[in-house]
Amino acid sequence: DGDPDADLYTSFPTSVTMERRSDGLYMHFRRTYLPRAWAFVQYWQDQFIDDDIEKRAETPVEEMSHEDRVLIMKAFAGFEAFKQIELSMAALNGMDMKVAQDVRLRARQATVDLLERTDWDAMVERVAGLPENERDQGYEVESKRFLDHTYRSFVDELAIASDWRGDQRERFEDAFARARKEFQITSEVGGHAFHIRVLMPGEIVAHNGEFKDDGSVEWEFSGDAFRDRAHELMVTAKLPGGNHDRH
Repeated sequence: DGDPDADLYTSFPTSVTMERRSDGLYMHFRRTYLPRAWAFVQYWQDQFIDDDIEKRAETPVEEMSHEDRVLIMKAFAGFEAFKQIELSMAALNGMDMKVAQDVRLRARQATVDLLERTDWDAMVERVAGLPENERDQGYEVESKRFLDHTYRSFVDELAIASDWRGDQRERFEDAFARARKEFQITSEVGGHAFHIRVLMPGEIVAHNGEFKDDGSVEWEFSGDAFRDRAHELMVTAKLPGGNHDRH
């Protein structure tokens, strides 16, 4: 309670309800892992990082040709740039101040233009010229520099085209930070393993998990299960006896 980012985190509302029928009292357990947006990321990854790029990327860096290094860096940078555009658009959608559609498109185009005019050959040469033990760090530095440039190009164009004054730029940057945090949480949760066990009173009559010898129901899944769709855990049990009070 009171966490300003509470709405960004994984949510799984859970309920236990009772239902009286002519043949007895039933208890329903239901937990829903709410969907987290992911398709927009996967779409751009598929656009830029196809099977050919993935195959080239499997080659050890020291064995890659200059052409392969350029293609791989350009592909991954393109994916990251368009992912950043999506996060920026999400930030704008979540703000309480309006930004005209043409202004948004101008900001988007500023990033696309930067992507197109980047000298990838020079970037690869800068890293290739480093000692072998410094190349990984060199790629990280170049990647961070590029993403910083794409972010600034987007925000600068927004500020100019919208004639932002006062704290308007700061408000966008806060909204972008929230959008990025939501994405990071979704990305991290995708690698998490969930193991849920529910033990109900009475006789289990229906469920969508795995029934165990001890009478419980279990589920095992990863965070991928609730990317772009809800993932529900459900169990229904019939309680023994004929008359029960509602709880």
